[in-house]
Amino acid sequence: MVSVLGDSLGLVALLLYVQQSTGAALAVALLLLAGDFVPGLFGAFAGVVGDRFDLRRVMVACDLVQGALTVVMALWLPPLPVLLGLVAVRSLTAQVFLASSRSAMPRLVRDDQLEAANSALGAGTNGLEAVGPLIAAGLFLVTDVRGILLIDAATFVVSALLLTRLPKIPPAAASGHSVLKDARDGLGYILRAPQIRVIGLGFFAVVAFNGVDDVAMVFLAKDELRASDSVAATLYAGSGSG
Repeated sequence: MVSVLGDSLGLVALLLYVQQSTGAALAVALLLLAGDFVPGLFGAFAGVVGDRFDLRRVMVACDLVQGALTVVMALWLPPLPVLLGLVAVRSLTAQVFLASSRSAMPRLVRDDQLEAANSALGAGTNGLEAVGPLIAAGLFLVTDVRGILLIDAATFVVSALLLTRLPKIPPAAASGHSVLKDARDGLGYILRAPQIRVIGLGFFAVVAFNGVDDVAMVFLAKDELRASDSVAATLYAGSGSG
């Protein structure tokens, strides 16, 4: 959850950076695509990784990779094409982490605690995504985009250190199939199960419409309202809280 908080800080900082450096709504939209939509397309493959390796090691490695990529972005602030590539790789790594963390939960708690544990994980994840922009609003008063990205990177290091305290979580019994076959089977299950299919399609629609708001909000704050970076971050916090 610590890294989720940092990630929400970094996303707000990057949105404002891209808006200020390019002034183009398309650039902001591409950043959101690289950060959310494109990695999501590989979600099935992300789950397969956790089925083949020790989950604790996978999560620690994902945190360290994301931290390193965030440091590169903070120190370099690269041009847009390179930035989009770095964000896409980091977000794909985050997909692997998310799938592994969900898979690890049943191995760490008793069956009668699983429902409460999953609820706490989901509430903490979504709650911190709402709190993150508020913290970013305060940080913009004392630092800049680079500073916030470095704080984001530090949260990944803290998360990795905390995860090392978990016991080893060996992978599930191997299916004997290739990565592609396992991913295809997972997607096939979603298409065959009516309830899961409805949830998936509904989630896709909600995220698509929310993405429109995310692109528009930064221009509303900076161009129409002539607001500071701190105020713009607060707008994102309001949206996330809702």
